[in-house]
Amino acid sequence: MIPIVYVRFGKPQSHTYFSIEQTLRENENVHFIGEAGEVPFDSRLHFHSISNYMDSLSKIRDLYVPLSTSNPYFEYYCIARWFVLSEFASYYNIDKLYYCDDDVYNFCNISDVSEIYKDYIAAFCVTSVASEMAAISACCSFWSREALVEFCSFIIAEYENNIERYIERWRYCFRNEIRGGVSDMTFLYHFCSNRSIGNLNKITEHGCFDSNPLSKGIWLTDEYKMEKPKNLGNREIKSLIFRDNKAFAYNFVRNQEVRIFAAPEHAKFDVLRERHRNRLRRKLLSAFKFSFKNI
Repeated sequence: MIPIVYVRFGKPQSHTYFSIEQTLRENENVHFIGEAGEVPFDSRLHFHSISNYMDSLSKIRDLYVPLSTSNPYFEYYCIARWFVLSEFASYYNIDKLYYCDDDVYNFCNISDVSEIYKDYIAAFCVTSVASEMAAISACCSFWSREALVEFCSFIIAEYENNIERYIERWRYCFRNEIRGGVSDMTFLYHFCSNRSIGNLNKITEHGCFDSNPLSKGIWLTDEYKMEKPKNLGNREIKSLIFRDNKAFAYNFVRNQEVRIFAAPEHAKFDVLRERHRNRLRRKLLSAFKFSFKNI
C-alpha cells in the first residue's frame, strides 16, 4: 500500500484529528510527521518526529525570503515541508507516496486511486487558468522520491539564481493590492512547466480530486453545483453527494455526477459544524434551565 503522509510543524489543530480519522476509514499505512508530544493519538497511525528529517533545512532557512502578505513563518513552513518529506522518503527508501494537508478529507482508498497516476513522477492539483498569479497546489499530491529530490533542488536553485522573477511577482501583488504573493505553490508552478506531471484536478473515467471546495471550478470555470449549508455561515461550497461511502459532485459541463477522491478544507468545515452543534446545545440547555426555574 502506498504510504499516506502528513507533515505538520507545531501543534495539531482540531481539523487535524478530523482529517486523520477520515483517512483511516479506508486506508492503512498512514504516517504523521510532527513534533514530539503533539501527535494525534490513534494506534493505527505511524508517528515520526519531525526533528529527525530536518538536516536539509539549514540551506533553505538561509535562503528563504518572505515575499507574501501571508505570515512569513507559515510560508516558510509550507516550503520546508517538502524538504522534510524528501528526507523521510530517502530514509525509508520510499519510491512513491501520497501527501495531504491536515485539513484534507480523503474519500477513497488512496492506493487504488494511485494506480491512475502511476506513470507520472508526480501528480498535483493543476488549474487550467494561466495568470500573473498562476500556482499549482500540492494539498493532495502523489510524489516519487525522485520528484521530491528534484523539487527541493529546484527551490534552492531558484533562490540562488532566479530570485528576480519571484520578486517581480511580489511587486505585482503590491502594486495591485492583491493578497498573497510567492509561496511553495509558485515554485511548484515553475517546476512543473517543463515536466510531465499528472493533474489531479482533471476528471478521469474514475473521478478526480478537488483542490478548492469553495470554487465552482476545478479544471474549468463554473463546473460544479454549489450550496450554502446553514451551519457554515455564508460560505458557498461544492454540494457533495455521499453514496456507499463515496463522495460525488454534480458537474454541469458533463451533466453528470463526478466522484471526488479527496478535497481540502472539509476537516475545517466539520470543526465549524461541531462548534455550531455545540452552540445549539448550549442554547437549548440554557433555555431548558430557564424554563425549569420558572415552573
